[in-house]
Amino acid sequence: SLAARDLYGIGQIDSASWRELNERMRQAQKPGFYDNVLRERSGIDLMILDRIVLIDEDVERELPPRTVRVRRFDSTFIAFDRATVQKFSEKYGRPVRGLDDWLALLDLEFQEILDKGFYVGLKNSQAYDRPLSFDEVPKERAERVFGTLMNKGALDFDERKPLEDFMMHAIAERAGKLGLPIQFHTGIQAGPGNDLGRSNPMLLLPLIQKHPDTRFVLFHGSFPYMAELGVLAKNYRNVFIDMCWMPVISPLESRQWLERWLETVPVNKIMAFGGDYLFPEGTYAHSRMARQVAAEALCEKVLSGVLTPEEAIWTARRLLRENAIECFNLQRFL
Repeated sequence: SLAARDLYGIGQIDSASWRELNERMRQAQKPGFYDNVLRERSGIDLMILDRIVLIDEDVERELPPRTVRVRRFDSTFIAFDRATVQKFSEKYGRPVRGLDDWLALLDLEFQEILDKGFYVGLKNSQAYDRPLSFDEVPKERAERVFGTLMNKGALDFDERKPLEDFMMHAIAERAGKLGLPIQFHTGIQAGPGNDLGRSNPMLLLPLIQKHPDTRFVLFHGSFPYMAELGVLAKNYRNVFIDMCWMPVISPLESRQWLERWLETVPVNKIMAFGGDYLFPEGTYAHSRMARQVAAEALCEKVLSGVLTPEEAIWTARRLLRENAIECFNLQRFL
């Protein structure tokens, strides 16, 4: 309703107004619309795009201005089958006879990320499909599973989990060396019927501990595991809180937990906004809600004497802008 009111002049969405709203949205689809909504109205200087928002993958050849990307390895180098291996073997013109060959192709993928120049991190959304517990697996065991997969063509999850876990650690190690943060979906999932237990951020602890030089950016405030997330971010220097989607889930919970995190977590490790939408109107409304959440939380800190007004303004810039710039090394794009 925020977007309908502010962008299209429709005060309430109901059976009497939805047709008019639809028509105004249709008429708004003109050159400059995205710039107006996302940059001028939402105040967003730079967008980090996940591949899911792109209809045409060829857009990578010339990304829109003020736009960068994150790369997913979920269904390519983590949860894969023989057909996927063959696809990447053909892409690079190199045969894959074993796990070492597959890891060599992974290195080429990372080199491609560096060569393109507009990738600023990685993203993992496997909590929708499997638990986030990535165990340390000896290479010899992973090699055996890889051989079985190549013989059979595909494996069910229980059979391939050791290989997935090994590959996730291999990716995390490389990401750390190259300074690429990894975004992880944690907590609540879109759509009904998902297994919330497999998205508990505490399941990531072995991965976090094993790769202290890799930055782990945990999405959605891990809702409803906010206390667990706060402890992780406080105790581990490589864990960061990203509140994307959380203000939309619950403004009240977002404000209350931001107040708690400001007392327990270093302020440079909290990002209070991420659009997390497929359409610009949602991002606009989300930006308004995130600013409101941050403003209310910081006002409470001022009223209680924890922060001065000047400190609160400084903190707001950290939460809504500077922390993301530092975490993802975005200075060169601004």
